[in-house]
Amino acid sequence: MKLNSETRILIVEDDRNTLSGLIEIMEMEGYDVIGVDHPRVGLAKHAICKFDVLLTDLRLPEMDGFQLHREAVRVSPKLTTIIMTAFISNVDIAQARKNGIFEVISKPIDLDNLFQTIQIALSEPAIQQTRLNLQHSIYA
Repeated sequence: MKLNSETRILIVEDDRNTLSGLIEIMEMEGYDVIGVDHPRVGLAKHAICKFDVLLTDLRLPEMDGFQLHREAVRVSPKLTTIIMTAFISNVDIAQARKNGIFEVISKPIDLDNLFQTIQIALSEPAIQQTRLNLQHSIYA
């Protein structure tokens, strides 16, 4: 399992207050974090930095979190994606599972749950391998 300081997290959130709060909290927890407010900027950063975790809002300008995930895993198939949404539905959860999203969490964000989700995602090789196999079969 990676230590917090070795875990690179990209946050894509179009609400700047939420974005700045998440960046601050993640940095206080020791994560290496970059936050952006637009998915295209996030993809450009990911192409250069190859993040371990993508924490993204579901509803974004130009593309949703699912589309962002699909584009990002083309660059880095081992990327773990966690989607945040205030408007969670069973359809969204089903689509997330189908697309290899590790987890969908609801807003307002329960920080303990978020940190636990990240740690599980990074420490469970069997879960990661299952997710990776699913992504390869979908995007191949």
